[in-house]
Amino acid sequence: MLRSGTLLSCVLASSGFAQAFNVDAGGNFAEPPASGYGAAAQQLGYWNGITTFGPVRDLFGSLTSVLFGTAEDGVFLTNIAGASADDQRLMGSMVGVQPADPAAVFINLEPGLYNVYVYCWAGNLLGPKDVTIRAFTDAGQVVGGVSYGDAWPGGHVLGETYDLLRVEVVPGGNQYLSIFIQAPGDFNVINGIQLVLVPAPGWAKITPLAALVVHRRRR
Repeated sequence: MLRSGTLLSCVLASSGFAQAFNVDAGGNFAEPPASGYGAAAQQLGYWNGITTFGPVRDLFGSLTSVLFGTAEDGVFLTNIAGASADDQRLMGSMVGVQPADPAAVFINLEPGLYNVYVYCWAGNLLGPKDVTIRAFTDAGQVVGGVSYGDAWPGGHVLGETYDLLRVEVVPGGNQYLSIFIQAPGDFNVINGIQLVLVPAPGWAKITPLAALVVHRRRR
């Protein structure tokens, strides 16, 4: 008989959660957020603390064949007045980004649609900025951005502390996702990324089972 934890792992893996990742850029130099912190995506699970290129772990902490790396232009640590402990862990460690260099790259992703939460905020370090964020896959380019001030807004705000982009990863090649963060005439930072696989149509039939397993584990 399967234990409830094993069953939950099977359910989540079959529904695409095996391709969901939380990454704290610059996390090798500071403690990453706790697994109970979902950030803007409300995606609980393991946080990878990664700066150099290498394999990433899924939400369960299991090593995957997906590779991730950030730009290697210095890591910055800063204290953010008014931030919660986990907001501080995610946003207070950041990697410097030059406009012409990729800020972050995933390779070996499963094909599909992804919601990509890109965290970019350094107001108390760089001052107010208008930043363009570009996401590239073999399917094309998606453009977004953030505009932030010098004071932490008290929590995550779409278009200020992060942007949400939807991209498609198509079969073949490296099945990659490349992120560029561009502030005209200056470098900027990347604080982290959450990659969420958009559920297939059958997900609605699986969700109650996953919820039931979680309920049983907590009793």
